Amino acid sequence: MTSPEFDFPYLHIILFFKNYMRILYLTEIFLPRISGYTVHVNNLASYFSRSNDVLVVTSSDKILPMEEKINSYKVKRLFSLTNPFNVDTKLSYLAVLKINKIIQEFQPDVIHIHDPAFISFFGAKYAKQNSIPVVYTQHASTSFPINFLPDMFRDLIGGFYEKFLSKFINENCDIVISPSNYISNNLKQIGVTSNKEIISNGIDLKTFFVRNVDNDFIRKYNLWENNFPTLLCVSRLSKEKNIDILFTVIKKIAEQKSINIIIIGDGEKGEFFHENFINNKQIKIFKEIKPNSDDLNSFYNYSDVFLIVSKNEAQSLVTMEAMACGLPVIANQSGALPELILNDRNGLLVKDDVNEYVSAINELIFDQNKIKKYKEKSLEIISAHDINESYKKIYNVYKQSVENQNKKKP
Repeated sequence: MTSPEFDFPYLHIILFFKNYMRILYLTEIFLPRISGYTVHVNNLASYFSRSNDVLVVTSSDKILPMEEKINSYKVKRLFSLTNPFNVDTKLSYLAVLKINKIIQEFQPDVIHIHDPAFISFFGAKYAKQNSIPVVYTQHASTSFPINFLPDMFRDLIGGFYEKFLSKFINENCDIVISPSNYISNNLKQIGVTSNKEIISNGIDLKTFFVRNVDNDFIRKYNLWENNFPTLLCVSRLSKEKNIDILFTVIKKIAEQKSINIIIIGDGEKGEFFHENFINNKQIKIFKEIKPNSDDLNSFYNYSDVFLIVSKNEAQSLVTMEAMACGLPVIANQSGALPELILNDRNGLLVKDDVNEYVSAINELIFDQNKIKKYKEKSLEIISAHDINESYKKIYNVYKQSVENQNKKKP
């Protein structure tokens, strides 16, 4: 797993001599599962571990507990079992038996949690009892978990979950980070009153940028050398990503025989996509392309238009990556995506309708003047999401939470 090279000048030296911290990250889901927030937590831990002592506690991807090192930080994985609502993930149901001891031994100055599940829940409870500041990042809309539930339980459990989440945050978390206005407003609507900060997850503009794609890359992945434009989608192929709509859109676009289509991602519907599109020479599906990699950058730069159909994005790391590589974006008009995509300026926002997506793709992908215009605006917008600024702000949140906690001490 590679990590981006952040560029806040000499921060690692300043932190070491002035503000060295022991930072504990708690998250139920982590690498090797790839998602926007697992990549974000890895980036956080990779960067701050240069000059701080950093530990990530998460569930084990192989059931049994284990310890490892990723980049320059340590990872403790707790005993876990399969999540019955999402078989692609595991949960640490018995985290309460281990997390207190881990916190006692590590003695963190600040704990940063990234979900309200077992590890974070019990860790935050212990932190509250022992006057350890807790920072919380909300990585999804508060309605997101109901995507994994049977329809008959959604309304009942959805309402219960929002009440639980609001109570948990208000009682245990000192500062709440939202990556977008959409998420911040979402938390306010369910009654979260803890101190809130809006901080973009950020994008490493030294990893994702406009560049030419060489022939070696094209041959490596057996890509097309025709003159057809290329549509790119990077997404988990799972229900919560509105994947049924994506499948139908791709199927309709492929009927035109004049557009190349690249899909990067895997998930519960991964095999379904492969089985249905394996014989279609216009469509190429790649399960595993490493995050923050040169190859991923090249896929963006090889393509002409980026498509995202997800309805509840908290921000969307892949959309920011695409924009940093100068791609215009066709996106669902819901969630936080309208904060990145300005309609008819750097892309097109559409309703959650197959025909609207198809129409938008056809409108944009053959219009080089629009693509050039949208490209310039994408690059302008994404410049405000430089990851170095995001991490500077997050570190200030850590310092603020520690200072606030110290003021409470007698």
